[in-house]
Amino acid sequence: MNSEIIKLGSFEEDLIIIRMGDKYGFMNKNDEIAVKPIYEEVLAFSENLAGFKLNKKWGFIDKSGKTVIKPKFDDVWSFREGLARVVLNNKCGLINTKDE
Repeated sequence: MNSEIIKLGSFEEDLIIIRMGDKYGFMNKNDEIAVKPIYEEVLAFSENLAGFKLNKKWGFIDKSGKTVIKPKFDDVWSFREGLARVVLNNKCGLINTKDE
């Protein structure tokens, strides 16, 4: 596995997406890994949460890497004004930060 860290995009909420081999995580402005690169895909942080894909399902983590919303969605978009658009079983909907 390639252990080189590649930074992707720009800093959002003080974290930047990184890729290490075929996994994704986040690094802070001090070049420290903030969220280990263990995910298949990630979205940039928005409203303190980032979408992540694990085992082909999407969920959300906080800036410490703690799962806040379990991966169960087929697709997700970033939070805006407290809501995120999600797709589950070919149906679109909105969730809040408490997965309601």
